[in-house]
Amino acid sequence: LRRLHIPARFNNPSGPPLKRGLVVDVETTGLLPHDEVIQLAMLPFDYEPETGRIIDVYKDEAFDQRREPTVPISADASAFLLSGSLPYNDVVFTQACQTLNTNYYYC
Repeated sequence: LRRLHIPARFNNPSGPPLKRGLVVDVETTGLLPHDEVIQLAMLPFDYEPETGRIIDVYKDEAFDQRREPTVPISADASAFLLSGSLPYNDVVFTQACQTLNTNYYYC
């Protein structure tokens, strides 16, 4: 892994009021009721609702917390975490990932 450089501003706004979005990454030991959350990461950002362009990312307001699981990580969860698949087809989420230039968070 490498630390990403996040600039102070990605783009200049070009239109109507911006909206605030939140990239949320939740890692679990699996999908069953007894499985546990082992990481929660959140990164707020502003974007243009018409285009999905990211304007600002608030890295100083980011949250990333991990915890040691008390149950084993399932084989299915491990396979999904390592696959790099993107289960979403949302223009804003995709734009955020492309702007952040990472495939660490399923982008």
